[in-house]
Amino acid sequence: MAQIIKEMAKGYQFLFVDIANPNIKDWFLMSSPFPGLAIIGVYLWFVLSYGRKFMENRQPYKFDRLIQVYNIMQVFLSFYTFYQFMAHGWWGRYSYRCTPTVFELDDPEDYAVATMTHLYFVTKIIDLLDTVFFTLRKKYNQISFLHLYHHAGMVALAWGGVKWFTTGHSTMLMTVNSFVHTLLYAYYFLTSVSSQYSNTWWKKYITKVQLAQFLYLSIHFGQLVFHNPCKFPAFGLIIIIPQNFFIFVLFADFYYKAYIKKKPQKKPSLLQRLWDWQHLHFVERVDPRIAIYPLFGPSLGLGPPWGLLGVVTLYVFFVKWLGPRLMRDRQPFELRKVMIAYNAMQVLMSGYNFYESYAAGWGGRYNWFCQYLGPDDYTPMDIRAARCSYLYFFSKVVDLADTIFIVLRKNWKQLSFLHVYHHAVMVLGVWYGIAYSPGGHVTFVGFLNTFVHTIMYGYYLVTILFGSQKFAFLKIWITRMQLFQFFCVFVHSTQVFFQPSCKVSRSNMAFLMIQSIIMTALFSNYYYHAYVKSKKPKEA
Repeated sequence: MAQIIKEMAKGYQFLFVDIANPNIKDWFLMSSPFPGLAIIGVYLWFVLSYGRKFMENRQPYKFDRLIQVYNIMQVFLSFYTFYQFMAHGWWGRYSYRCTPTVFELDDPEDYAVATMTHLYFVTKIIDLLDTVFFTLRKKYNQISFLHLYHHAGMVALAWGGVKWFTTGHSTMLMTVNSFVHTLLYAYYFLTSVSSQYSNTWWKKYITKVQLAQFLYLSIHFGQLVFHNPCKFPAFGLIIIIPQNFFIFVLFADFYYKAYIKKKPQKKPSLLQRLWDWQHLHFVERVDPRIAIYPLFGPSLGLGPPWGLLGVVTLYVFFVKWLGPRLMRDRQPFELRKVMIAYNAMQVLMSGYNFYESYAAGWGGRYNWFCQYLGPDDYTPMDIRAARCSYLYFFSKVVDLADTIFIVLRKNWKQLSFLHVYHHAVMVLGVWYGIAYSPGGHVTFVGFLNTFVHTIMYGYYLVTILFGSQKFAFLKIWITRMQLFQFFCVFVHSTQVFFQPSCKVSRSNMAFLMIQSIIMTALFSNYYYHAYVKSKKPKEA
């Protein structure tokens, strides 16, 4: 018996001390596996035994508001984790072929990845609340073996990721999963807002995205079985590959039973259903006050966003792939005169849009707490507001030229994820916002944004004309204005979202709330690195 205990102690020492990362042993819940195992044990005991007994003679709890807040928080955490993994690793520093695990965290980039690996583990613990909510709401049909195995197993797997694979190749699993969870919890948030989203076609496609995730990760880790130049630990592959295959089988079984096996009647073809869906949402439901303008009216029966998606796709393709390759062996273009004219035009256009937003609504005609635009509101001022909304959208399309100029001038430091994401999403987001409501509450975004852009492009103009040193102090204040802008949009949208009497579209407000959180996170990260971290004194 003593020998058995001795051998177990040696095994523990080897697994959790000798081959573990010593630099994270003092991090939250990382000193030993027992706290994590205790959490998993309590979780399973509650959802399988105690929780059900506790709820046996009670009515289901209603957590509508709490669950909405929880889902928004999960969207933020998942996207933030995904972004940080991309920014500090997979955006360019890591090799998709094979990247070694680094335990030493002296490099700030490695330390940032390690902290995200740990944050990912914490989010997997937070995910356990999904099942707790199911139990307290007595939705036992959703507590399947797949659900329990996935949630409990991911806590254990994420803990091991921090302990043994803090950085490098293994973080792809966390990166992909964080992206998928951003979509997943955004869907959960919408279903918590309205039941009309519960049975939409994208519920099925979220499951497909999850299956695609497991297939990609099988390739990502499976390639190391045949060629492992970064010496990724073999025991890691022994754990990850079978686990990934098993969870893929479970999800595939769920997909088959939920979407394939049950076919009560013959349905229109997938192509016909897609055509009908896009025609309903992107032709019939587009507000006629905005449908008269380019990129909002139908073309060949297709809804207007398809052309816009083509524009945005070409934009991303050019600035992230084609443009850098075309400029690789070329000198930067001298565009000073073009930039002067462009920024002057942007100042005038943004200033005019701000004035029109003020005159057509936010200068006194609109209610700041709830401004609903009804289908019969066709006064001259409502038409003016619709025209102003389109001009704001058009300005977002023009803004894409910012990035094209960055590529042509080879200012690669400015070609960040924040920059490309912000410009691309603003075009699509503004289209979505005004296609169904070209006026009213949703235009508050344009009202604030055009004011900020008037100042921002004015700053760009004077720095080109007179040099950046004289006006350098303005840069930090412009970033602060942008952050304050996102805060105002979030507050303005949130207070409407929770007003039952306000008829403003909840989906629009939900989108603005989520987007404000994401943009605040991205701009705060930029602000910290540009103005706070850079000013900290360096150690000798």
